Amino acid sequence: MTRNKAMAGGLLVGALAWVSLLHLLSGGTGQAKSQPASDGSRAAIKFLDKSQFYKEGRGEVSLRMDILDAAGKPILGLTKESVKVEEEGSPAEIVAFQGPGTQPVNVILVIDISGSMGDDGKMAGAIEAALSAVQELQLGRDRLGIIAFDNRFDVVQPLETLSAGNKPQCELKIRALQPRGGTVIGMPTLEALQLFERQAPDGPKVVMVMTDGQDGSLAGVVETIAAQSDKNGVPVYTIGFGREAAEAEAVLRDLARKCKAEFYHAPTAQELAKIYRSQVQELTNEFTVTYLSPYPTADGLPRRVDIEIAAAAGTLAASTNYQIGSIVDSGGRAAPQAQGGSGAVATAFSALAKLWVFALLFALLSGALVVSEVTRLRPRLLGPGSSPAPALPATSATQPTPTPAGAAAAPRRPPPPPPKKPMAGAGPSAAPPHPAAPRPAVGPATAGPPTPAPPPPQPVPVPRPAPSLSGPPGTKSTIRPIAPPPPPPPGKQG
Repeated sequence: MTRNKAMAGGLLVGALAWVSLLHLLSGGTGQAKSQPASDGSRAAIKFLDKSQFYKEGRGEVSLRMDILDAAGKPILGLTKESVKVEEEGSPAEIVAFQGPGTQPVNVILVIDISGSMGDDGKMAGAIEAALSAVQELQLGRDRLGIIAFDNRFDVVQPLETLSAGNKPQCELKIRALQPRGGTVIGMPTLEALQLFERQAPDGPKVVMVMTDGQDGSLAGVVETIAAQSDKNGVPVYTIGFGREAAEAEAVLRDLARKCKAEFYHAPTAQELAKIYRSQVQELTNEFTVTYLSPYPTADGLPRRVDIEIAAAAGTLAASTNYQIGSIVDSGGRAAPQAQGGSGAVATAFSALAKLWVFALLFALLSGALVVSEVTRLRPRLLGPGSSPAPALPATSATQPTPTPAGAAAAPRRPPPPPPKKPMAGAGPSAAPPHPAAPRPAVGPATAGPPTPAPPPPQPVPVPRPAPSLSGPPGTKSTIRPIAPPPPPPPGKQG
């Protein structure tokens, strides 16, 4: 028991130290910052896609960005030479730069068709909103997928390029949606992310989940969805449709935040259609900067990414950070040859911190094992006398005290002699003699003086012996028989 407690304590302390250090090092992955120019133009990193990091071992990373002027419109005319990217202070090689309207966008709509969608015309409003999103997609370039769900899901429209040939069929599938069973959001959302993983289309990707109700099981799969979203490089936006959606706002907002996206509330069908259209437009107007990380090993350590864009109004700056891989499985971060001072300091600190974590965990676990072994072997090392003797239960005054080993045994009381037969002449009606008071027992005669027994620690009651006709051996006994009746007086015989 002691050994288990020591090991459990060591593991707990080690785990707490590990988590605390990782929290200090990471500083919140995915938190993007931007620095606007003096005229109000700005650059913002919306999403960092690391799904291609392991491809060919090159460490490829894509930044999906908004680069907007003071009026909120994309700044056109930018080139790859206008952009500079650094990771942990080291310059990164930019391999691709794509501006608005030059890349295909990929949209999957996850639409709630539960029974409650039949109330207040919500199903009809959701259908019209989805059709308005289709109108924003460019034929021959953009891809669309649709998944409908209640307590199960159906892939109504597979993810494929929208064309003049399949657009009418896609619109017919949307109009055929009918409300039915309950609400289960997690599984259709995971299916949408897996569609992107299986097909791996190029260009920005997004999943938009719309629901009018609450799913009690969604909270249990939020972390799973967030991990899949991060792995595939796909943000998941959530939309609460109608007044009843306020009950599910907390979990929907949490899901969107962990998937590097946002939550929207659409009280009416008009608001829902507006959200659909604006999301497709923002996706079309995004910039994508793809670069090769100077640290192509997935070491699990935090990485700060800084980007600068030389625009007409001045230099626009933005930053974010991310992690990839596991510290435990990696071999450490190798510094590039052309690494600057700040990057070298950060790398050295990361390596020292990693060694400190391993040393701390090793010391804690080793100490726990040593303490448990010492506790277990203590009786053997110190001898049998080191363990306290078990306490004996207290004896009652009515219980006999056991004789210690080696002590002289007290003499036993001899058994009473058998009763003597009555003398002749005694009739059957003879009365028994008067019982005599018990006398102290006398032991048998021995050649030498008897060895006195040690007095008992407390008096022990002895059962009273039955009365006998004669006393103990060595004493005189008098037996008085009952006299026969006197003879009759003379003259009275016959």
